[in-house]
Amino acid sequence: MNAPDPDCINAAGCLFCVNHRDIESEDHVWSLSSLRVLKSLELTRYRPASTGRSDEADHPAMLAVERLSAKLRFFQESSEVRRLWVEEALARIAEENYHPAWDGFIRLAEVTAGPSL
Repeated sequence: MNAPDPDCINAAGCLFCVNHRDIESEDHVWSLSSLRVLKSLELTRYRPASTGRSDEADHPAMLAVERLSAKLRFFQESSEVRRLWVEEALARIAEENYHPAWDGFIRLAEVTAGPSL
């Protein structure tokens, strides 16, 4: 697996750390949703080496997207309140209203990758 090594330096490293604990808040769910957009944009720019493989499955960003999706599914399925948090976060994403922690990075990635997801 090409998942990012767990570290305390960047958000993708946190996703795969055994000590990572999600924060039970609407803001955190919005942040996870926004980070998933950023990682998805990274995938749109991915161009595999000409080894005949075009499989995105091994790309670290794809693994991060899958992990973020699993976290969002957990929030969505664990309680009615958390389900509403996920719905609100996804509505904000649809409006291109990204979490402040990721907004600037997403805007820069969109400039190089094309229109938003």
